[in-house]
Amino acid sequence: MAVDLPYDEKKLLERIAEHDQSAFDDVYNSYYERLLFFARKFVSLESAEDILSEAFVKLWTSAGAGQFKSLPEVEQWLRVTTRNACIDELRKEGRTQRKEEAYLYLMDDRQAHELYFKSALEAELFSKIAREINKLPPLTSRIIKLSFLQGLSVDEIALRLNLSKQVVYNKKSLGIKALRLSISDKDLAMLLLLVLGNIGSLHTA
Repeated sequence: MAVDLPYDEKKLLERIAEHDQSAFDDVYNSYYERLLFFARKFVSLESAEDILSEAFVKLWTSAGAGQFKSLPEVEQWLRVTTRNACIDELRKEGRTQRKEEAYLYLMDDRQAHELYFKSALEAELFSKIAREINKLPPLTSRIIKLSFLQGLSVDEIALRLNLSKQVVYNKKSLGIKALRLSISDKDLAMLLLLVLGNIGSLHTA
């Protein structure tokens, strides 16, 4: 899946080799979310964030002139580095049936590769939806995030925000209606497929 970057490819690769901070920031901002979605299929959020921090530090310290011939090579290097770190993390955590399944899945490079690109699509879609949520009025936006991103019930949101349950319900309904108008049917259908596909994820923590 193509990634939009502010430099042409050759110039960006030269800047990476020169350890240009702005070039690394562009690579980080372009690939971080999809790598995080991928790693979260197998390890906890905290472990995934640590793995990615180490991966980008390795990219920063090891990148040299001529190491990468194209941006897909940079992405592949990050994907493989993240995959290998997830395997190491699963080994350290000890074997349960669920983790054994995740471990075996990662060991199959073809399956891991396919899942990575599904994660890239997932990250792009959720990013698009997050932008639309942030356009909602502040209170409505917060209620939608608490409901769909943190999984809180109407009662729990009302208690946390010190609001009546009716206010929370009304704001949530208005928010959902606004999102349906701003998000295409295609994206909504894709989101549903991704959500259903994530039921029974390889990682349960």
